Amino acid sequence: VLIEPVDGQMDRNVTPPGRIDAKGHFTSYGVPGGRYYVRAATAPTGWTFKGAFLGERDISDVPLDLEATDVSDVVLTFTDRPASLSGTVQITERSARDGVAVIVFPADSKAWMDTGANPRRMRKVATSDSGSYNVPAIPSGSYYVAAVSEAVAGDWQDPAFLEQLATSAAHVQIADGEAATQSLRVQEVRR
Repeated sequence: VLIEPVDGQMDRNVTPPGRIDAKGHFTSYGVPGGRYYVRAATAPTGWTFKGAFLGERDISDVPLDLEATDVSDVVLTFTDRPASLSGTVQITERSARDGVAVIVFPADSKAWMDTGANPRRMRKVATSDSGSYNVPAIPSGSYYVAAVSEAVAGDWQDPAFLEQLATSAAHVQIADGEAATQSLRVQEVRR
């Protein structure tokens, strides 16, 4: 179990991962006050992490303010029916030479900042030589998806880059357990 600072600056000496016991209960070590996400580093075989819930609130996506008191009753939820996104990108001779990346990011621009070290709803994947791509185990939600040259894809977590990309990206809605598909063309992005 990861107790991950919102700013993404993880120091394992300060915030070591929590441990799950044989009964499925987990405990984290003391962490300094601040805003954190609770996420699972791994999942049992055949399962995918769905969220960490404190009541109705998914604290794997909406940070938890930790101060002087302990928090209990957090429930980690896993699914054996993860959502996914796949498709093909129309590859040109130039884009094949440069390499193509597919970037998936939330349609809500507020979710582009303070995502922690391992953003759950933002992904960058490479395409195959034929242009196919696959984004496995993505949480359900509303997303933008775009194909760009690998040369500019290094900025894939920069909110300014995502704002520019959103103007021409495809919009997809992905439901729990859905295998969504989206065909793409490589977008020109100015740096």
